[in-house]
Amino acid sequence: MASTSPESPSTPEESRPLTPPLSPNSIEILETAAGIALNSEDPSFLIAVLNELDVAVLTNRSLLILDHLIQHHPNRLCHRLCKIIFFPRDTITEVTSAVALEIFKSLFSDAISGEFIKPFLLCLKSDDRAVENIPAVNKLLSHFSPHYIPENDWPEFTTAVCDNLDSGKEKVLQFVLSVINKLFADGTEYILELRLETLCDKLKKILSSSDVSLKVKEAAVEASFGCILRLKNAVNDEFLQDLLRKVMNTVFFNGEMKFHMSQEGYARFILDHLVALARADAWFLRNQIDKVLKFTFIMMENPQCEERTRFLAIEFVLVLVEDKKGCQILVNTGDLHIKRMLSQLLCMIATVNENTALDNRDQEQCILLDQGMKSMARFSRALGGRFLLEGFPQPFESCFNSEEWQRRRAAVSSLSIISKNCSKTLKSKVDLVADPIMKMVDDMHHHVRWGAMYAVEELSKYLHPELQNHYHQKVLPALTKAMDDFSDSKIQVQAAMATYHFVENCTSNMLEPYLDEIISKLLRCLQKGKQLLKQWALSALAAIARSSQDRFLDYYRTVMPYLNFVMTKARGESNGLLLSETISCMTAIWMVIGKDKLSDDTQQVVQLLASTPISNLDIHDPMRIQGLKAWGRLCKCLGHKFQPYMEVAIPCLLQSARLTLPDVANIEESDERNQMIQIKTAILEEKATACVLLRHCIAELKEGIDLWIDEVAETLVPLLNFYQHAEVRIAAALAMPEILKSSKAANDKRLLQKSPFEKLCSDIIPALVEALVKVIL
Repeated sequence: MASTSPESPSTPEESRPLTPPLSPNSIEILETAAGIALNSEDPSFLIAVLNELDVAVLTNRSLLILDHLIQHHPNRLCHRLCKIIFFPRDTITEVTSAVALEIFKSLFSDAISGEFIKPFLLCLKSDDRAVENIPAVNKLLSHFSPHYIPENDWPEFTTAVCDNLDSGKEKVLQFVLSVINKLFADGTEYILELRLETLCDKLKKILSSSDVSLKVKEAAVEASFGCILRLKNAVNDEFLQDLLRKVMNTVFFNGEMKFHMSQEGYARFILDHLVALARADAWFLRNQIDKVLKFTFIMMENPQCEERTRFLAIEFVLVLVEDKKGCQILVNTGDLHIKRMLSQLLCMIATVNENTALDNRDQEQCILLDQGMKSMARFSRALGGRFLLEGFPQPFESCFNSEEWQRRRAAVSSLSIISKNCSKTLKSKVDLVADPIMKMVDDMHHHVRWGAMYAVEELSKYLHPELQNHYHQKVLPALTKAMDDFSDSKIQVQAAMATYHFVENCTSNMLEPYLDEIISKLLRCLQKGKQLLKQWALSALAAIARSSQDRFLDYYRTVMPYLNFVMTKARGESNGLLLSETISCMTAIWMVIGKDKLSDDTQQVVQLLASTPISNLDIHDPMRIQGLKAWGRLCKCLGHKFQPYMEVAIPCLLQSARLTLPDVANIEESDERNQMIQIKTAILEEKATACVLLRHCIAELKEGIDLWIDEVAETLVPLLNFYQHAEVRIAAALAMPEILKSSKAANDKRLLQKSPFEKLCSDIIPALVEALVKVIL
């Protein structure tokens, strides 16, 4: 065939074409070239085409031939390229092989992959040339899809896999184990079931061998766990139990670690698979649990190990106990492992310093502390707080009695964590946590005292009312004393927070002997404390008023001047947060005192609310919500005496109920989108609050709100179908009966034959029915 491309006389001898002259001007000529390339026993022609790709003047001709082969004979081209890829290296260059490999990868199909891998596995054991080609085949392994191996090829394929596991060649073992793990990764492990026992025997042999490298053992461990996790129903359980024993023997045998700590990565690899096994089938570990736990705790307690290794060991124990059967396995091993785990977690929680100790919630500063606290929570939830504290007091007692403040604080923090996560079991034995914590409130170190105050707060939230019933005589004096510690403002703030949560669930009889001192300390905090302390002192005063009820009357005239002063100062300084907290406290106290005792105390707050329209405030200003709540509480306190203020209060509540939501759908920038979502959340909260308070006002004023009832109905009825927020819908629905009752009461009072009541019924009842039907559907 004549070539249409003239050859340059300067072409080097080694670069001149090996192909016969060829003119790619017709399909017939290209098909002839294809026949030569694909059908000849000698691949020289196709090798020459690949070589010519590097010769500038001949590239066009070779590309035309290759394009024709790719378009019309892709499968046959793939098979021919396979032969070239694995052709002896003295016949073709590395460049030619690489070019063939790239073309092969671009054409590689799943169907061809199955046909290609199997023959290669078959010749690996006997053909040294095939072993040399393993690096090239590894590049193709990611394309290998076992799903396309025909079922009638499975026996031969699995036989080839198992036979090659007897190879003494490192490369062969690594490759074959990679193929096995590829089967597990792709969910085609069922192919191996035909020779599963043989496969497990071969894996045991590799794991027991001292002649293979750590990389081969890692691959064998991965394959072993694959068999255990994926094929445990296809073979006798004892058979796989023995396989797990062999795996553990690679790291731990006859009480001794079998690898140096420089090989920590291998231990982490084992731990990672043990975690997966515990998560999938913890019961399977029952026969090897002593060995597994011994290995796990060695890695956990070794200070030379990296944090990620120790965390992984902790994760294994946690996953084990979070499984019911796994938890029983651990408990059956005796007390030692539980004590060691508790000791390890306490040590982690004790890794605090002067900078991180005073805030349990600022956990970014210390990863170890964060991990220890989260792990203690999971461990206590799984085993039960009462079980831990009654059965294993020694680790905690050791910390409480330690001279190191970090360990004492760790014990206190642990008890607060356990109380939060095991409240149901501890309520009947509150002394298990309360007694040790109360001993720490007077600790010599301020960090421990702060931790004790934080623990009192947590116990107050999660162990009420048992804590209040049995420990108010100890807790209240301790809180009062801590609030008086002006040398450490953080302890004062925490004591005020704990006071708020503790007194919320106290009775008036519990509080009565301590009211003088507690209120005196809180008022002093309002005088001398910084903003955060003032905020929590205000919250605590409101809680005391609610809990002590009538007994707070004796202190009302003493408390109000302080609150008025704080309110006036906060308003003058434009301190919206403190102003909102003060108004919240005052209105909460008025709810307890009742309208008969108020006299003119409400005037200053009413004037403040009237002169500060909510619409003028930023959507995130706390005064928006607190202002609405203040109107609602004033209405509740004053009853019909509230009517003069309705012209200001009701429009304010209606305006909040009518707020519209911003459209965030078309906003692409993440920062702006997040800002709009926050605004949307604030609006939804305000709408729901306004709806609730409108209902309360209607229920309190009854026919007295008659002049506003139509406008209220017009605002709330459409919200029955407000599906962006369930709380808004529910609040609007609950307001409907109150609207109807108020309208009917006004109608009866005026003795009108026809009133807006009938119209309201005709508007509201169908809307309620429609909303109910939509909810049901």
